[in-house]
Amino acid sequence: MRVSDIVRKVRYELAEPTASEWKDDELVSYLNDGFASAWRLAAELHHPLVEQTDDVTILAAANSVQLPSPPLKMISVTLDAALLPYEHPGDLPTREYSKIEMWTVEGLDTLRVWGTPEEETTLTVRLVREPDVLRLEASTLTDDEVPMPSSVLELLVNFVIMKAQNRLGGRPQMEASLYQQYKRDVMRALEIREPPLVTCNGYWIPAPKGW
Repeated sequence: MRVSDIVRKVRYELAEPTASEWKDDELVSYLNDGFASAWRLAAELHHPLVEQTDDVTILAAANSVQLPSPPLKMISVTLDAALLPYEHPGDLPTREYSKIEMWTVEGLDTLRVWGTPEEETTLTVRLVREPDVLRLEASTLTDDEVPMPSSVLELLVNFVIMKAQNRLGGRPQMEASLYQQYKRDVMRALEIREPPLVTCNGYWIPAPKGW
């Protein structure tokens, strides 16, 4: 579903097919508010929807590289399929390493490693990037896809509707309650449900109903 689809659904429910009380920019700002919240909740739940894997190259004799985008959360860094340990920026090792041994993030988007490789070295980074700002711009024909499952998209539509309606009433208590309910609904929608598992000769299998 694209931004324009959500705006169209919202306008239908508001009985305002063309912009009058609510301009498109206002509705899109509400959409971005709800989308960013859902994205961060998905990151907290370790949902694969928001995780991405990138290869970054450390140049010979270098010990840092810029990440493809500022991360909301770093998950792991691997070298030759081996996980590298994370080190807090405040606990810098004092001795030198002849190969890459650990990593941290400096600033907004710089991956720093301990160990100076003698040749170009590729690291695999798994992270959650900051949520995108969704756009709907007629002048540039921009109409972004909203990267969420259908269950969350419907919640987003309702979120924008309630934000728009509450703006007319201006009741902060209602808005706070709206946010809390929206977050609970999104977490239920994004919950990854796995069947109970039991072991059987070294293999994991779904447990029969009632076990």
